[in-house]
Amino acid sequence: MIVMDAQPFSIVEDKGFKAFVNLLDPSYIIPNRKALRTMVEEKYKAKKEKALDVVSRASAVSLTADMWTSINMDAYLAVTSHFITEEVELASVVLGVLKFPQTHTAAHLAEAKNLLMEEWGIKGKVTGLVTDCAPNMVACANILLLRHIMCFAHMLNLVVKKSLAQTPELEDIRSKGRRIVGLFKSSTTAKEKLSEMQRQLARPEHKLIQEVETRWNSTFNMLERLFNPCSILGTLTLGVGSSRPTRQSSEPFFFNDL
Repeated sequence: MIVMDAQPFSIVEDKGFKAFVNLLDPSYIIPNRKALRTMVEEKYKAKKEKALDVVSRASAVSLTADMWTSINMDAYLAVTSHFITEEVELASVVLGVLKFPQTHTAAHLAEAKNLLMEEWGIKGKVTGLVTDCAPNMVACANILLLRHIMCFAHMLNLVVKKSLAQTPELEDIRSKGRRIVGLFKSSTTAKEKLSEMQRQLARPEHKLIQEVETRWNSTFNMLERLFNPCSILGTLTLGVGSSRPTRQSSEPFFFNDL
């Protein structure tokens, strides 16, 4: 449960959890936080040894890698291996999720990935590295002498965003959509008015969705959600914001009076 549900070790000290376990089995002695940490670490080591054995027997391996930032603004590098097992089944094993405090240069990325390949015994077996098209990722693959393959999802996102950027009318709608969603995301008054109107009209109380620049489908989701409650938004924004995008005659009617 700790691993599967990403629960903190301190859960064993919570009164509610203790009461729940006691209800299930009054005779069971809950391990303390320190003991629980030891149990998880031992389980991790056993699982890793098993994964090392499986990966080491693969004749060819491809890697995927990406950088991401936690809510605490800590940078991480995640590297995953993909291969065909001896049972002719596709398998994936996470080689590591490394905290990455150093600068994200190609050299530093290459060094970290090289250490992981050595640790997992796959140097010389890697046939390609799949990443986004960031220059440091591409240069990293060149340093490691690996064939670089651009992530299809990132490629698709670039194609869609470039297409939108070359269509002024759609870009204008996107811009206004972001401003509208931003209003309802930043104002509790606007949020409550939207929920109230949805209840009055017996509509589902859906929240608006803000697009994410790196995910093209979020743009679609944002506009789709704006379109669905169109009759509500036009009424609401007359009373919740003073800075409103104006509608052109050629724009979709769900931006009416916004």
